[in-house]
Amino acid sequence: MITYKFYNAANRKLSQRSFEALKEDVKEVALDCLGEVPNYQIFSDEQNPNVENMVVLALDGKKPVGFVSSLEFKIGSRKVLHLGLTCVKSEYRGKKISQKLVAKLLTGYLIRNAFLGKVWISNLACVLSSLGNVAKYFDEVYPSPRYQVCPSLQHYIVAQEINKNFRSELYIPESASFDEDRNTFINSVTGNMFEKSEGDLQFYHRESLYNIFYKKLINFQTGDEVLQIGTMSLWSIVSKTVSKAFKKLKIAWHNFKESEVNA
Repeated sequence: MITYKFYNAANRKLSQRSFEALKEDVKEVALDCLGEVPNYQIFSDEQNPNVENMVVLALDGKKPVGFVSSLEFKIGSRKVLHLGLTCVKSEYRGKKISQKLVAKLLTGYLIRNAFLGKVWISNLACVLSSLGNVAKYFDEVYPSPRYQVCPSLQHYIVAQEINKNFRSELYIPESASFDEDRNTFINSVTGNMFEKSEGDLQFYHRESLYNIFYKKLINFQTGDEVLQIGTMSLWSIVSKTVSKAFKKLKIAWHNFKESEVNA
């Protein structure tokens, strides 16, 4: 049985010994998933005291099998949750552990830190499925095919602050340039473990709308990554979950009625 453990502000609330033990658990999964451990987020040698690590660990008994590692930082009066890195051991993939990790991260974070309010989120990726899922399931996401053409002032401020002050926390090299027109970091993943090939279809989203949109923003040859800025709230997550469940119920009812007719 897979269980999940949420760590709120792990780098601040855990003892040094417990934090190092957590790092070892997620390191074990990251090595299986990525082949190496990136020196950022919970793995960083130098933890930024102004940034908090939000971690959900998946366990099979006492064995770590997956994790999601995210960051909370502040830009002015705004709390921004950077969605970060999700990894699952190879032998446990296909069991929807990634989806459960992210769901527990978001609900756990909102219940503890913004029960009634709206939180800003960021995501940095060249993986089309990741970009598409953020655009689909979060609110006010820019850039996305479901939002306005230009960023709001709030979106612009968050993106500019990330570019200027939080590059190392998001694993963005100083050599990468930021294209404000595309909200894209150029030469951000060239030669590292996060670089993807345009022809690798396993990283595409199941809905072509998102693949078409984000491929226009990314040059895979130059190792680009899109920076998405959006919002989320507990109410929005609950309403979307209920809506999704209702749609499934409607499909199941339709299939049942069809089976009655065919019988």
